[in-house]
Amino acid sequence: FLSCIVVIKSRSALSWYQTYSTALQFAKLTSAYLFFRMNIYLGLVYCFVCIVRLYFLPDDEIKLPDEITYINDLSECKNDYWMLELYTTFSPACQRVAPVFADLSRQYGCDKLKFGKVDVGRNQAIAQKFRLKLGAMSQQIPTMALMKDGECVEIRPEVLSNGKLRRFHFSEENIIKEFHLNQVYQKANG
Repeated sequence: FLSCIVVIKSRSALSWYQTYSTALQFAKLTSAYLFFRMNIYLGLVYCFVCIVRLYFLPDDEIKLPDEITYINDLSECKNDYWMLELYTTFSPACQRVAPVFADLSRQYGCDKLKFGKVDVGRNQAIAQKFRLKLGAMSQQIPTMALMKDGECVEIRPEVLSNGKLRRFHFSEENIIKEFHLNQVYQKANG
């Protein structure tokens, strides 16, 4: 039962760390339930130990510096290549994609290939330029766009000619493949 819950909850995880954290979280909940069923005092002691451990030994991820510029105006993207993430602060999908985008900025960021983030919730004009539909149920958020000299070269997820949205899974491998980041990096450095 625990394995089924972990698989269901972590199916949209983008890294092994997210899957591992979900598994441990549900294992702790299951252990607490079993301790309470065996003896209420053991359950209380276990919960107390978990709270003390969480307070004194938090699970901090190592925060490495990234190469991301926060953009409020697209005129900043007129020169060179720019990889943009169009996001909103209220979207859980954007929060899941953020570490992947930061990793890519560390791997591929250079003088002529820059990474930027645009909060389209605050910049409606940019959202309109990319024809994004904003809202809590929008399937277009997050969106990634590759810009070259101020023009959009690639965008994901993309709206097809019939008006339907072609979905996109924002994994590191998919982003590298769809945006041809290896080739763009070579062009930017060459």
